[in-house]
Amino acid sequence: MKYKAVLLATICSIGVVACGKTSPLLENNKEFIGQWKNETSTLTIEKDGDAKYVHHTKVENKTASSEIKASSTSDIKATITEFDTHHFQVGQGELSQNFTITKAPYKQEGKWKVVLNNEVYTKD
Repeated sequence: MKYKAVLLATICSIGVVACGKTSPLLENNKEFIGQWKNETSTLTIEKDGDAKYVHHTKVENKTASSEIKASSTSDIKATITEFDTHHFQVGQGELSQNFTITKAPYKQEGKWKVVLNNEVYTKD
């Protein structure tokens, strides 16, 4: 019985350690880990390399005779497949999202910011 308890404890410990590992792609880019937001988008990067990107677009067009309102949402949840000093990619192929790192994470007035695809994001 003692053997089973030790085995179970070892397996659980391995699981916890494995879940806590940082993705090799993020090992040198840990400052990107976290939730980043701007007016239209939220980007969440987990230390294991999983990422979620949600982007909302609203379009309003008014003329003298009509008013058109439309909105759309893009929602991607995938693993970061590429990461270097200039860009990173979430997912693969047609269902991927590329981010150009316009300005790496920096601190401004006590808040962390990053510029991706020429859009400023603030870390929660």
